[in-house]
Parts: sequence; C-alpha cells; structure tokens
Amino acid sequence: MTEIDSIIDNLYFVYQPIANIRTGEIFGYEALIRGFDKLGFKNPHELFDYLSKNNLLFKVDIKLREKVILEFLDNFNLGHRLFYNLDSRIISDVNYKEGETIRILQNYNVPKNLLVFEVSKRFSVDKASLSAIIKNYKQQGFELALDDFGVGSVCLETLYRLYPNYLKIDGFFINGINKDFTKLSIINFLNKLCSKLNIKVIAEKVEDKKIVYVLEENEIYLSQGYFIQPPSKIEQKKDYIELNLDFKRKSESENIQIKLEQFIDDCYTVSVDDNSIILYEFLNNNHHEIEKPIVVLDQKKHPIASISAKKLMKTFNNSVLKSLYFLRRDKKIYDLNDLFEPIVFIDLSKNLDFNMIENLLENSDKNYFVISENLKFKGVIHYKNLLKLVLREKLLEAIDKNPLTKLPGNISIKKYIDQNLNNQEEFFAVYFDFNNFKPFNDYYGFRRGDRSILMFSEILKSNFHSDNFFIGHVGGDDFFLGSKDIDYESLYSKVKFVVEKFNHDVISLYDRDDIEKGYIVSRDRNGVERKFEFLTVSAAIVYIPKGKKLNQSVLDEIIAQAKKEAKEQKKYIQSVCLLKTTIKEFEWTS
Repeated sequence: MTEIDSIIDNLYFVYQPIANIRTGEIFGYEALIRGFDKLGFKNPHELFDYLSKNNLLFKVDIKLREKVILEFLDNFNLGHRLFYNLDSRIISDVNYKEGETIRILQNYNVPKNLLVFEVSKRFSVDKASLSAIIKNYKQQGFELALDDFGVGSVCLETLYRLYPNYLKIDGFFINGINKDFTKLSIINFLNKLCSKLNIKVIAEKVEDKKIVYVLEENEIYLSQGYFIQPPSKIEQKKDYIELNLDFKRKSESENIQIKLEQFIDDCYTVSVDDNSIILYEFLNNNHHEIEKPIVVLDQKKHPIASISAKKLMKTFNNSVLKSLYFLRRDKKIYDLNDLFEPIVFIDLSKNLDFNMIENLLENSDKNYFVISENLKFKGVIHYKNLLKLVLREKLLEAIDKNPLTKLPGNISIKKYIDQNLNNQEEFFAVYFDFNNFKPFNDYYGFRRGDRSILMFSEILKSNFHSDNFFIGHVGGDDFFLGSKDIDYESLYSKVKFVVEKFNHDVISLYDRDDIEKGYIVSRDRNGVERKFEFLTVSAAIVYIPKGKKLNQSVLDEIIAQAKKEAKEQKKYIQSVCLLKTTIKEFEWTS
C-alpha cells in the first residue's frame, strides 16, 4: 500500500450544517477532515503542511475530493451545497493539473453548483498564486466562499480580489454580539456591503441562543456553529434543524432584553462590607475612574445604591469630614450610607416593554440605569444609549407604518406571523384583497383610490379593535388580519360583516351615472378597454392549529391559492383549515 493510499484510508469526513435560522432548513454542509490523529498529526493543518512539503498535497486532495463527493451523493440531498476547504498551496504542487475536479463531477454526473470551495489565507501563498487559483476555479464555474473573514490578513482587500459567492464571518466577530454593539455594527456594515455585491453572508461559530436572536433581528440568516449542530458523522445528519423552532420562541420582553444587553457597560462596584479607605485610595490613584458610576452591592450581589465618585472625593478631601470618616481604619462602605444615592434599575428577568423604558427615560434624572437579572447585578446602561435604543425602535416602527392608513406594515406583519408560527400557537391569518381596484384607480384617479383604501382600513379598525386582533397593511389594496383566542364561527361572522359593509359602502365613491349603469369602462392589465364591475373585497381565512410546524413560504402558498380561488369563484370569503381544508388538501411539510 502506498503512502497516499494509507493516508486516504485513515481519513474520514464529518459534516457540519449551515442552516437558515429563519426557516430551520439546511442550506449546505461543510466537510471537515477527521482521522489525522491516527496518522500522527495534531490537527488538519499539520497534516496539510506535511503534504505540501512532500509534494503530496495535490494527489491526496484530489482523492479526498472524490471520496467526499461520492459520500455526499449517497447520503445527502443534491439541493444542499457541499462546502470543501481548499488549500491554496495546491497550485504550487509539482503534480498540479487543471480540470481534475471537473472530471470527477462529470464521471458521476454531478452538477458544478454542488461544490463550494472555501478559501482561507491561513496558508502562506503569494497574491499572484492565490489570484491564479481563484481565477481558475471561477472560470470552471465553481462557487467560492471566503473563510475566516475579519481576522489576520483576511480583509476587505481579500474580499475585493476574490469576490466570492459567500463570505464567512469569523467567530471572533460573532461571539458576544448580543452584548457588543461595536461588533454588531461591523457585522451590519459587512452584511449591507455584501447585499449590494450579491454575496451571501454566513455567520461562523454560532454557539449561543441569544446570538441567534441578534443575527435574525439583523437579517443574517445563514449560520454555522455548535448551537446549530456540531460536526457529525453521516448517520447523524438532519435535513431540518429542529432546534430552530425552539430557539426562536422569544417573547417581546426577551427581544428587548437581548437589545439591552448590547449596551451594557462595566462600572466600578463595591460591596457594603468593603473597606472604605481602599475605595478612596483607588479613586485617588485612578482619576480617570471619577466619571464612572460606583454601584454598591449587598452580600447577595444585589445592587442597592450608588455613590458619586466626585462627591465621594470631595467629601474625603475635606479635612474635617476626612477625620470623621477615617477615624477608624476599619470603616466599611455601609458606614458611608449618608452618601448613598438611590438607583433606578431594569431587571432583565421581568417582563419588559418599550413603554416602560420610555417612561423611565421621561421620569428619571439619572445619567445611567443599573441592569440586573433576578436582582443580580450585570452592569449599567448610560442614559444616551438607552435613549438611542428607544429612538431606534420608534424609528423602525415609524418607517414600517403605512403612510396612508397608519397601520403596521410588512415588517410588523412578518414579526407577528413568525412569532406565532415559531411558537406553534393556534391563530388565524386573514388576508384581504380588493377586486377591480386597478381599473377603479385608473378611471377615477389615485385620490379616490386612496379614499377606498382608507374606507376599508377604518372599517377594519372599528370591527377588530381588541387585543385579540392584529391589523396590518401589506401595501396598496392588500390587508392582513391576525387573530387569536377566538372561535372560527365568530371570526367568520366578523369578516363577513366587514366584507359586506365595504362592498356596500364603496359604491358611494362612484359617480351617479356609473352607479346607474352598474359598471365602469376602463383598461385591463393588457391595455384593452372593457367593462368592470364595482369594487369589492375578498378575504382568505387560514386557521393554523396549535403545535403545527409550518414556515412562512408554505403559508404564503396556501394564502395565494385561497385568494386565487376566492376571486375565480367570486366567493368573497374563502376558508382553509390546516387540519381539514375546505378547498383542497395541502401537502403538510414539517
């Protein structure tokens, strides 16, 4: 047996999924080499260093590619991508030969888009060699992923030169983004940049539930890491990350907690049992700490008060007061209680909402707020950062609102649907869509068209105004209604009333002559003049039972079908029950 055969026999692959955290679906798998320890190497890098030095790199790598492709074909869905780490030193190998990967794929009738080559600059090759191998793989039609982005020499210049299909952000920037606003800002910048360049972003080393929340909030959906799933052998692979349905079960309060954590700052803390002269000496020797708040903790680490460092130093520097406070060297912090100031704290374990935080800002003269969890101290948030957070939420809310109806828009609608789907709660989703709106709008003009939209929105608001209902404006003549804690018959009755009321009231927007004729003449979507009946609205009601696994794309398909059939059959209300549908049996995907 040759050395190459021995190496190949000892090496095997484990696979770590790259998942869409919004849907839980697997996007692809990264193939990671194992078995190197049996060959006497501590890690894969040592193995590949050895292969490179001995001109074995190309021959071994090509055999490994064939091995992983065959394994992938036998065990995985071809709709998934296979991410394979490319050692860029391969081009310098004396045995290097172009076209070998293409030959393997052609032999097994495998499309090129199965393979994504991951490129990292951890290997020392010159720019010219790296550019040459990248150009070669691109010309052959392969997709590329730039690995370890953001650390070492893997920088914006590398991004520019390689122009990959995927950018994998290094775990250094992902770790702690729920608490580190600077890291989050950098990641947001990269995500927006890549979006403009049509590059997909993948977050690496995602190992914490709260990080997933922040990634999803910032529309970074492709993720890889131990929290998603550790690297595993073929027999442990999954086609859907079931954990996804659990880690996205977050309340609005938990969402606020995560956002607050991004702004938490450290501060100087003292225990009531600490020696007061130690605090004085610390501040006297560290004048830069004077501006920071001092938080006093009790024996259980609960925050109970604060001390102004400036006030404390002023007191200590007064000779009379100094002799009073330091009459005994064993004076404790609790002996300074007349210098204690009350604190305003936010406990992350409580139910939080932005109204509560807004009230704190309006009614407090504090420069900072103490953050605790189950009464245990976590840090402080400065007034300006808390204000920044509230203003950001208000701005997003304002941007999302429809300017005509002032109803929540698509962001809020998506948030409502996702929360109920992910929590597998029982709810109804109702979509309203106008019939003959375009000819009406073209015939009478956009002002009368807007009046019809406002008329319907007011009818919705007046009939669905309790906390059990959520009303949204998708855009144009499309509206959404979410409903919980109501039975189908009651909801159907209310929807029927709204539909019939609008269909009756909207006739008042037509001219008398047109009302007498019973139609208007306008152009259809093909520019052909024809008669159009009066404006009406159709509704599609979908019932989602408790405990059902469903993603937004499936729901959209069901809604589209229901709306289409409602229009075609001229039924103003169409209902779909996902236990037993009245239209057709939809295939259930879980």
